[in-house]
Amino acid sequence: MKSLVKLAALALLIPGQLFVSCKKDDLSTRNHPPIADAGEDMIIEQPANSAFLNGGKSRDEDHNLARYQWTKISGPDGGDIINPDKPYPRVENLTLGTYEFELQVSDKFGRASKDIVQVTVVLSRGATFDNLSWANDANSQMITTESPDLSSELQTRVIRKVFLVDNSSGDWFEIEKDGTGDDQFYYKIENNKIIAYMHYVTFDPANIDLSSQMKIEYE
Repeated sequence: MKSLVKLAALALLIPGQLFVSCKKDDLSTRNHPPIADAGEDMIIEQPANSAFLNGGKSRDEDHNLARYQWTKISGPDGGDIINPDKPYPRVENLTLGTYEFELQVSDKFGRASKDIVQVTVVLSRGATFDNLSWANDANSQMITTESPDLSSELQTRVIRKVFLVDNSSGDWFEIEKDGTGDDQFYYKIENNKIIAYMHYVTFDPANIDLSSQMKIEYE
């Protein structure tokens, strides 16, 4: 009699166990893999040498997204990833060239997908210098101002245009290189600096609002 009771109890338990097991299998079978999204390709200009990667649009239909992992897969030296297990890591020490960073996202069942983003570092197209200070040589009737030292830039770059700003209107105006006329702004390159100057004849520079900014464009 006891044996019959045991068999009946076992018969009742087995279907329940099978149901639980099948339910777990169904969950893993029906689970969809996550979708990795490493964001849009980026172009940054020197002197910038860092950027933030964007994996925030990665998603999982089953809401099981569990892990981010960023890896540098190609590119020049540098491109160090800070916090590579976060959706928005910072990359540092970027140099000229194109980098590829791969994002892998995984769900809690171990299913994963990957995506790649390119980060391209290019030379700057130009630069702006603020808070110019003008010197006035009354004997030669010459006013001058200069840019910061451009030694490193001028080793590989050629200056195409130089502009000064009209403080009253905020408009930029181009100045010529190596000019000779009176009452006009010109520039020359000396000692790795851009020197803007004017030989004034008909006005007193103390009575005008001299340009406070210089802008340059490279070829």
